[in-house]
Amino acid sequence: MVMNRERTPAAYERAWQRPDEQEKVRGWVQECWTSTSTYVNPLTDMVQGVDGLTRLIVDYPLLFPDVEIRRMGEPEAIDGYVRSSSRLSSSARIRMLGRDFGHVLDGTDIIEFTAEGAIRTVVSLFGSATG
Repeated sequence: MVMNRERTPAAYERAWQRPDEQEKVRGWVQECWTSTSTYVNPLTDMVQGVDGLTRLIVDYPLLFPDVEIRRMGEPEAIDGYVRSSSRLSSSARIRMLGRDFGHVLDGTDIIEFTAEGAIRTVVSLFGSATG
């Protein structure tokens, strides 16, 4: 399947915007993801495939009540990779990895694409690298 390099990141971003609408999330994930695509972050187990990412996105409001994820700035692309920054906010305090981040947590996604333009891997990191 050949995917549009401009549509792929937009579909991925849209999937995270409405986690309460499972069928829409699944449709957007299918636009950018493959059966072997993986997502990893320090908060959850690694997920693979359309079903795995769809379940993770739909479950995010359980981890973060009233979750809102906003892109911060424009993504940066180089070769087959994109770096994108975002801000996660929740009505509950965000406590993880032995730290209390309050109600807002900044993050960075490193996205790797396949030769066909689908997302191969997303690695999400949160907070600052220096702790």
